[in-house]
Amino acid sequence: MAHYRIYFLGEDAHIKVAHDADSGDDAAAVLVAEELLSRTSYRSSEVWHGDKLVARIALNHAGSEDPPSPKQRSPEITRQ
Repeated sequence: MAHYRIYFLGEDAHIKVAHDADSGDDAAAVLVAEELLSRTSYRSSEVWHGDKLVARIALNHAGSEDPPSPKQRSPEITRQ
């Protein structure tokens, strides 16, 4: 198991909350981050393994003015 840190970013792109996670690999850590992000009001997160940025995750809101429910939000992942 490897140690990862997931940062949840506010609208101002500053870190608002950090979450520690132990995962088997980068892909598993990204899945954890997607799941956690879908349960928050934040719209983006970053997954870090030490000083390596693993992925940036942003939720798409498909042009809707109202915040979508978690089932309507789909992540856009940028792997580093």
